[in-house]
Amino acid sequence: MSFAIPFFARKNNKIVLCYYGSDLLRISDKTAKLLRTLVNRAEHIVVENTNMKAAFAERYGSAMAAKVVFAHYGIKHATSMQEYLCGHAKANDKELFSIPKNKICVLVGYNGSVGQRHLDILKELSVLPVETKNQLFILLHCSYGGTPEYISEIETALEKSGISGMLLQEYLIGDKLAAFRNSVDIMLNLQVTDCMSASVIECMEAGAVVIKGDWLVYPDICQFGGYLESIGDMEDLPKMICGIVENYRNYSKRCEINRGIIQMLCWSYQEWEKVL
Repeated sequence: MSFAIPFFARKNNKIVLCYYGSDLLRISDKTAKLLRTLVNRAEHIVVENTNMKAAFAERYGSAMAAKVVFAHYGIKHATSMQEYLCGHAKANDKELFSIPKNKICVLVGYNGSVGQRHLDILKELSVLPVETKNQLFILLHCSYGGTPEYISEIETALEKSGISGMLLQEYLIGDKLAAFRNSVDIMLNLQVTDCMSASVIECMEAGAVVIKGDWLVYPDICQFGGYLESIGDMEDLPKMICGIVENYRNYSKRCEINRGIIQMLCWSYQEWEKVL
């Protein structure tokens, strides 16, 4: 990409780089080095939160980090999803996806990438007591990011876990995506790295108990006053799941504070005005 910069960076052109989480958090040192020319020529570097600014400074130095500005990229369905969730019951949306109404639906990750750590999570869930397993339904949504070989491994691991569930590869949009989010009771976000996922925010808006790893820090969610559960290590997952299953109503009640959090995903003209 860097070789193309002279063609774009003419006298009156402004170069603005926009980073999503994995664009910065999961690139190799070699790729980061190749992109340095692009970073040097850019007038602004756009990120969504302070975590990304810190990661950028670590990669390219504090001088380059001075170019960083904050702006939300936004998702166009944020408002429509919020409206949908206000008028639809979880039980009905579970039925739409053939999820048993009497079971607690656990969403493992939100795409088919190895970085979502499906296999590690399913391994930990497989050691749960039988009485806990019988109350759960595992949902794996792998509409993008997974190879056929890896998807097959996930399906095998799900079968061996001793917990009922399903793997969905359909790409969802509109009301069907909103219904899917509404069908989730617990979401496991224990991936390797993350900046701030729209899928996580959507599940929080829909009232799911989100369990993240301590290594994933979301300053914007903290600023909102959002509620999430967190574990320090993957091995802590079974104990956390057992506690939530035993007291699900109490945990679900705590999630009510997350209503309205989806507005964090809305695009703001005022934020982008200073960039463009």
